[in-house]
Amino acid sequence: MVRVSLLLSVLLWVPCVDATSSLSFSAVKNVLSTEATNEEPVDKLVLFDVVPPVTSADFDASVSAQWSKNKKRDEDAPYVLCDHSPGSGEDRRRRSAAVCDLPGSGGVVYNGDAASCFVHSLGFDVAKSCLKQADVTVTPVTPRMKMPAHTISGSLRSVQRRYLASLCAAHSDVATIERWTAIIVKKLTKTWNSEGECPSEVALASRYVVETAPDGVFLAPIGDDETPLQRGCVVSLLESLAGHAFVCGVEHAPGVKTMNRNARWIVQGAVQNGKNGYVHPLYAAGIRGEGQVAQVSDTGVSVSSCYFYDKKGEVPRDTTKTVQSSRRKVVQYYAARDDFDSDGHGTHCAGTIVGSLCQGFGCKSTTNAEGVAPAAQVAVYDISSMFDKFLYPEESTQMFPTGIAAGAYVHSASWGALSGNHYKTRDRDWDGFMWENQDYLAVVAAGNGGEDDTVGSVVNVGKNSLVVGASNNVATGKGENYLADFSGRGPTEDGRIKPDICAPGTNVESARNSKLRTCANRKLSGTSMATPGVAGAALLVRQYFMDGFYPSGEKTARDKFTPSQALIRAVILNSGQTLLGVDNSRNTKSVPYDMHQGFGRLSLVDSLKLQGRSTANIYVEDRVLMTNDSEPKEYTFDTGTCDVDYFSATLVWTDVPNGSTSCATCLVNRLQLTVENAGTITHPNGLTEPDVKNNVQRVRLPSAPGQTLRVKVSVANLAETTQPFALVVSGCFDVRTASPTDQPTDSPTFEFRPSSRPSHSRPPSTAPTHAPVAPSMQPSSVRTSGTLTIPLTSADGNWKMGKGNMFDILPKKTITLVDMDVHKYLASTKTLEIWSRRGSWRDAPYDRSKWTLLGQPVISGGGIKTYTSINNPDWLNLRLEAGQVYGLYIRYADDSSGLLTPQTRGKLGSVYAENQDVRVMTGSMPLTAFGDPMENTGFDWQGRLKYTICLDCASASPSEAPAESPDPGPPPKNCKEKKSAKFYYKTKKNGKITTKDCKWLRKLKEEASREKVCKKTQWKAGFSPARVVCRKTCKMC
Repeated sequence: MVRVSLLLSVLLWVPCVDATSSLSFSAVKNVLSTEATNEEPVDKLVLFDVVPPVTSADFDASVSAQWSKNKKRDEDAPYVLCDHSPGSGEDRRRRSAAVCDLPGSGGVVYNGDAASCFVHSLGFDVAKSCLKQADVTVTPVTPRMKMPAHTISGSLRSVQRRYLASLCAAHSDVATIERWTAIIVKKLTKTWNSEGECPSEVALASRYVVETAPDGVFLAPIGDDETPLQRGCVVSLLESLAGHAFVCGVEHAPGVKTMNRNARWIVQGAVQNGKNGYVHPLYAAGIRGEGQVAQVSDTGVSVSSCYFYDKKGEVPRDTTKTVQSSRRKVVQYYAARDDFDSDGHGTHCAGTIVGSLCQGFGCKSTTNAEGVAPAAQVAVYDISSMFDKFLYPEESTQMFPTGIAAGAYVHSASWGALSGNHYKTRDRDWDGFMWENQDYLAVVAAGNGGEDDTVGSVVNVGKNSLVVGASNNVATGKGENYLADFSGRGPTEDGRIKPDICAPGTNVESARNSKLRTCANRKLSGTSMATPGVAGAALLVRQYFMDGFYPSGEKTARDKFTPSQALIRAVILNSGQTLLGVDNSRNTKSVPYDMHQGFGRLSLVDSLKLQGRSTANIYVEDRVLMTNDSEPKEYTFDTGTCDVDYFSATLVWTDVPNGSTSCATCLVNRLQLTVENAGTITHPNGLTEPDVKNNVQRVRLPSAPGQTLRVKVSVANLAETTQPFALVVSGCFDVRTASPTDQPTDSPTFEFRPSSRPSHSRPPSTAPTHAPVAPSMQPSSVRTSGTLTIPLTSADGNWKMGKGNMFDILPKKTITLVDMDVHKYLASTKTLEIWSRRGSWRDAPYDRSKWTLLGQPVISGGGIKTYTSINNPDWLNLRLEAGQVYGLYIRYADDSSGLLTPQTRGKLGSVYAENQDVRVMTGSMPLTAFGDPMENTGFDWQGRLKYTICLDCASASPSEAPAESPDPGPPPKNCKEKKSAKFYYKTKKNGKITTKDCKWLRKLKEEASREKVCKKTQWKAGFSPARVVCRKTCKMC
């Protein structure tokens, strides 16, 4: 693995011709990897005259010239601003923005120990005045600094002359982009006609077309024109594109192509069962993808294939984004380019993920090539047309929410562009989406350029994507423990581990395309084939947690939660089994974390506990929030004896996107994983020091009983306010302690999802009998105002990012709730739903009909320890009578997570905040809308309640006010007393009446059975001869 030393103590200042100060040549090399600092010959390995490498003097001259050019401009231009003051990246970001009076904080391009650097679009006077501040350097971005290293040489090697100019102000209005495009065309035409090496006898417009996109402008050849251009012409065109102040990056962007070259049992880690084939441990446990949906962007899918056919009909194949969840397989088909699969690549890939043979007439196949998650469904995003050799994926904000509307939170992309291993615009785009939507996971192909062990041949390098390499299939070549020779290799340009994981990608059998009904299969090879196998595995992991298999290894309703994408990645990477080498004539050896295999070959059973089907114990943490002030999180494990070879701990976090496609170190927020054993510290990823490159880190130690292992996650440097992480630990152990609390966060209930619904306010519901009294019906009274402010604190410094809170409030005086503030994580625009009911939430947590929707305010802003107002809506005028308990339910309208709540040790229903007017009681977090509150786990809602007080209305003294729902009074004579917790139960087998207690009830595994018994316990312990009606006696009821 390439490791670049980042000694930012060398960030020296260099005097320029106009007496300003900027970063030196060597310092910029540590911050950005660009053509401006590329010391290799520009066209190395290309049959052109070799151009001398860039020197320090060349760089200094170009920076001085750029200062002069920017001085003459009336528009903002990009600058790299570095803050060298002590502190974290977050501190430096805020300080530099304050001392330089900047309009925003800028995109982070480097976050190191000695300095943090940001890219800003600034006016010349602002940039120059900022240089007067201590510990600040400002460097204008020259045209060559806008090009990632090897842009020129990579372009000259390729037959595709297609380039992307990224705009500094992404997603600008249409008129502005059209104006900028016209300026670009005018300058390109002038360059084409004046550059001696450009074929000026042919008009530029007859060879190239300029196309606009939301965040950039493409220069692309017309049709299939691949006529090569001379080096001088290519360089001049690139510098012309990069020379505009409104352009922040230029990269070689060749067209996207598919990555072509019996995987179910390999990815699960199945074992052979004699002549009967293989036992699939997840299938045997009931995990086949039920309730899960994958989105596939590809050449389309043949819906008539037996693996997708639905005898009841099919979803519309158009651009309406119609979702029909009742369909057997294809629940959505977005026809971005056309509405069928003429190539067959997409059908094959989708079949590997979710393919399952239909039943009935015409559905027989001699070979059943079902997918990895055969009970899951698929949302198709067709990005290919019959008459085009390229694929045309759209921006993340267009493509991913379309799938999310169909319930798809795993995206499979078996395609890429042969444009180098640097951090590209698409990598940034996808990283940004997953940072904002931390439930969403993109699984992408590593590429097929690895022949001859080609270093850096991986083509997709996003930090938050799961990048997949191809290992051999069973009975192929040297076997499944070897890497396929064609599989793209790492590392990335900035030295990160890619690919992340490997899966079978040779001779993979899956569905064949056809416009007519067919059950035929075909075999294909490539990382295109490996990628959907991992995507299917991701669906199984997602179902594992959502069905409540953790921590017991058995399906348990009260344990279910929605995992973050970081947790799914952590499970997959933690499972990786070491590949022995590469299947080639050179017998190339390979070890974990190297450029060939990354974290190894996927084997889920080695990272998931399945009762009776796996041997290792596992421990997980998810969405644990860290700040720069957080103490390290430590977890202690006492090892024992079992049939497992190693102890493995894997840390994964979803990082913020880097602000530049030329980042020399693309990681922004830095966490550190270590494992300590008897004073010996082990660092992750095979290193002997902290990993400063990767947001995926694993420590693996040989199994040995009698050890005490301490896993520690600590903050090195955050440029953002907070950073959530996921941790997976597997091995032979018992968990002794988890700091800073005694209880591990093993039942997280939070997730990030983009809203798929329109953001608009909605008037309150008019319905049920329990609706609040309308303002016009309220009696006139003397009123004043009040506020109950609940501090935004947490005992252990951690918050849960949940799907909302159900909690009770108890007015001591008659009040009218008119406004409130909430505690939300991201500073984004979201739609809330505010529900209320007369009586405790605990009496109707599942029954939506017993609640009133007060309104749906659209709110903006947010952040940890920040109150966000719902802005005093006209419709919120809820009268709350003194002494009466009311339930409130506050959630996001799109059922996503992001409302911050600390876990409490208080009892459900206990008072945790009050003033002289109102009390607020500990509530819970529903896992879904009106469903599955976290049993016996209290969460304290945080925010402000704003109200008016009726001064001439009756009040309830605190001593008289109930802290929970009103007590129903003593039970009838023949009921068992509450302390005995006994009740009568009629058995299913013979109707015999027997006495049961709460301990027996808790042991019931099926939640439906428990609820049924609870109802009898509450209403009819009347199987007894006395036929009495009793209240509930078990707490879990």
